[in-house]
Amino acid sequence: MVKKNWRKRSFLIKRKNIAKLLILIVLGMTVGFAAINTTLKLVGTLEVAKTTWIIEWENPSATGGVTPTSAPTVNSEDPTKVEYQVTLSDPGDYFEFTVDARNKGTIDAMITNVENVAYENNTQIAWPTFIENEVTYSDGTALANDHYLKAGTKESFKVKLTYKTGLKADNLPPTSKTYKFVFTLTYMQADEHATDRPKLWSLPEGKTATTLSLGDEICLTADPTQCFNFIKYDGTNNEDVVMLSKYNLNVGPNAKGTATNKQDSDVKGYVDSGTKYGNVAFSSTNYWYDGSALKPEYGSSYPADVYDPVNYKTEPDFSTTCDSTNCYYTPGYSVAYYVEAYKTILTGYGAKIKDARLLKYSEATDSSIGCDGSNFSCPTTGFITNTSFWLGSARDYLYVWVVGSDGGLYYHSFDNDNYFGVRPVITLSKSQISS
Repeated sequence: MVKKNWRKRSFLIKRKNIAKLLILIVLGMTVGFAAINTTLKLVGTLEVAKTTWIIEWENPSATGGVTPTSAPTVNSEDPTKVEYQVTLSDPGDYFEFTVDARNKGTIDAMITNVENVAYENNTQIAWPTFIENEVTYSDGTALANDHYLKAGTKESFKVKLTYKTGLKADNLPPTSKTYKFVFTLTYMQADEHATDRPKLWSLPEGKTATTLSLGDEICLTADPTQCFNFIKYDGTNNEDVVMLSKYNLNVGPNAKGTATNKQDSDVKGYVDSGTKYGNVAFSSTNYWYDGSALKPEYGSSYPADVYDPVNYKTEPDFSTTCDSTNCYYTPGYSVAYYVEAYKTILTGYGAKIKDARLLKYSEATDSSIGCDGSNFSCPTTGFITNTSFWLGSARDYLYVWVVGSDGGLYYHSFDNDNYFGVRPVITLSKSQISS
């Protein structure tokens, strides 16, 4: 028993000694660290590169309207100035040119001021009421403060001077006068407020001009009511984008309110339980038929693509006399008139349209869109039956193919003006979609 107790006491003593030893070590470490120090240094060499601030005009080019007396030219001594001389003689006359602003320097820039000023005899005056001066990006989008002009890039601008029409006598100049119009575009070094300017076309989120899928919606940034559905890529190297307008054009004697010749979400031709707007005849005559056969310029067999924007685009006259069954409109009239007019509207926004037409029967019945000519049907989901509209293809000498909003693929007489509207197809380059 004595031996056992000794062992227990011995263990307790040792454990106490260990505890004291640990404390001593900890204290010793604390004292040791306090006595040592280390200095860290960061030594680097910073070289400041040469920077330049050079923003200049270049590539001025007259693009429309009257012929200038002196074409737009960059001043040889001061490339921040473009000079031109032009005479507008009559209301409606205009002059238009494009010019590039290039950032040749190494510093990003942004717009800080946009100003139009008029001068007479070198004296600043109020802007003449009979002259309109419009400056936009060349694609039609508006200029705004804080828009980037990044180093090494350029932006193209469109300038248009117009002698206004519809003016009252007291708004017209009493004599010929010479004015100087100065457009000022000021840039400064870009800061955290700088933004990229809006693009002409808006794409679905996550999509680019090269990754579009059937039905993807593409809209004009300047007018978001003008939207299109992607159909396919086309061209030698698939460099073109083909799109179908989302809605029919607001045109014809049955337009919604005043005809605008633009797409309207209420203009769908015939729709169940809806009001018909924009329904027009395909044409005034079956111009593709020579009295016995299909004219060779439209092919050799039906269905024939008979949309003709060259020979049959006369503006219709709906005041012509109707008999008991039909109205015969202006000879030479076809819906190509409306498509061409819409193309002009899109061009005014800055869109560079390669082609404008109607959807072909072969495109509607392609496996991608999926209309079925044998069963006279089209998919009722998606975009193709969004409206009732004419195709650009004839079934025979009398009938033209149509798509109905009820899912039908039908054919109707070319002069039927009760149900179907104009739904254009446009083609433009991928680069235009990306710009």
